[in-house]
Amino acid sequence: MAALPESEPKPSRSWRSRVLGLLPYVTAALLVWFVASRWDELEHAFAESPGAMVLLIVLVIVGQFMNASEFYLLYRAAGVRIGLEENWSLFSAGQLGNYLPMQIGTLYRFRYLKTVHGHHYMANASTLAMNLLLTVGSTAVCGLVGVAGAVIVDHQRVGWILPVVFAAGLLVALLAAIAPLPKPFARAHHRIAKAWEGFHQGWEVLRRQPRVGAAVLAIDVAKLVILALRFEIAFSFLGIDISFWALLVIAPIAALASVLAFTPAALGFREVAVTGAAAAMGYSVSTSLLASTVDRAAMLAATVIVGSIGYLRTRHHARRHEQSKGSRAE
Repeated sequence: MAALPESEPKPSRSWRSRVLGLLPYVTAALLVWFVASRWDELEHAFAESPGAMVLLIVLVIVGQFMNASEFYLLYRAAGVRIGLEENWSLFSAGQLGNYLPMQIGTLYRFRYLKTVHGHHYMANASTLAMNLLLTVGSTAVCGLVGVAGAVIVDHQRVGWILPVVFAAGLLVALLAAIAPLPKPFARAHHRIAKAWEGFHQGWEVLRRQPRVGAAVLAIDVAKLVILALRFEIAFSFLGIDISFWALLVIAPIAALASVLAFTPAALGFREVAVTGAAAAMGYSVSTSLLASTVDRAAMLAATVIVGSIGYLRTRHHARRHEQSKGSRAE
């Protein structure tokens, strides 16, 4: 009898995956060190403006509710019979979970919608992609308005990179909204074809409802204005006067970095993006980084509070659904 082949040892994790796994912790440690090094400045700011952080937290919650409302409109347009309060709780729980590695919060939302509402994963993915596309469109609009205002009103010099990036984003969003996706390929692998078919169907359902897209776009633009107000408070909290036109450039960059980042909850990635955008508009790198960190602290506080409540609420919804499903089966 021939000897059975020896099982091959499992390949060890590559150094790249290890670096990516450690990156969020290193980033968090660096942010903590940076805040500690500027603590005297922050302590003085807290003494001068004790209500600024409370106002920031309130504005974060308002912005997150508006973001959740975008998904509510998209889910309802896709045929998901989810309630406004249930959607708000689910979104908040997902925001909290995304501070953990591997986008746990997004996966939690996907699983909940499939289990409770029968919204399959690829349909979920198309909803998420549509929201990303509309985010790209809204950031491009706000960014171009901010650049134009900074040049025309403030007579500020702005490099060519920012307007080109915003114009490219607007072009991509318009083309994706107009042009239909390719249909599933008949010769593709069965699982791939089935997955693409589910994504394609979900995407086309949403793409053919321009009123919903326009409503989501309007909400997202308003959300970016609120984000700009948050940065204005964060900069003024540190004693820095900043043009609102510049903030209409910084806020879209922050929003785009939040959805495109590869770190949990865009930790560190968002702060670097905000600092780079502010530096491109002529503001201090260290102060911009500190202002973005102050806004992050407000985000974290709001997310922990509202997200914890949202997780408890959605767990209650899911258990009640499982119980009613079990009683019907009996």
